[in-house]
Amino acid sequence: MVAWVVVDTATYTLHPEGTTFAASLRRRGLSSNTERNYTGRTALYLSYAAARGIPWQSPTMNQLGGFLHWLVDVPLPTRGRREPV
Repeated sequence: MVAWVVVDTATYTLHPEGTTFAASLRRRGLSSNTERNYTGRTALYLSYAAARGIPWQSPTMNQLGGFLHWLVDVPLPTRGRREPV
């Protein structure tokens, strides 16, 4: 069985709410690929919020807008064996 967790990058401990979210996906019987994608995206948001001092539980609309712009403007590293174009 594959299980995904969210790690707090500041302390390298399990992020309680992020990991609970991942476990809830597993309990709902979603595929491991869905769990992997949702958990990775949750970790991305939590890392973004922590780096900027944004309370992840209650961001403002402007803070969420900043996150959306960041998603578009800052490319993630390529995955897999393909060379970047």
